[in-house]
Amino acid sequence: MGPFEYQGSLLNQYLTQTMSSVKDSKIIQNQNIPNPFDHQTRIGILLSQEIRGLLKITDLLGRTIKLYDQVWPKGYHEVILDRNELGGNGIFYYSFECKNFKAVRKMVLMD
Repeated sequence: MGPFEYQGSLLNQYLTQTMSSVKDSKIIQNQNIPNPFDHQTRIGILLSQEIRGLLKITDLLGRTIKLYDQVWPKGYHEVILDRNELGGNGIFYYSFECKNFKAVRKMVLMD
């Protein structure tokens, strides 16, 4: 388990059931939780196979704030973001992209 992954018993039980229903080469990028947030938020990504992917956090102007460019193992991953990593309040976007997939979502950091 990497430094930004989370595993809990109820979550693992749910994900085991979900993974059994996920088709080959399926990727699910969840909405961050909580959203809006004031201290910390989690971005969940579910992968049906190991894949090289890029998770990018950008500000409203499109400037890259954080970048996770790596090989992601099969399974569920949570990236935890702290408000101090984002450099200010407001609207941010996060995207996950790999070979034939790209998803973008919005998150809001409040005071």
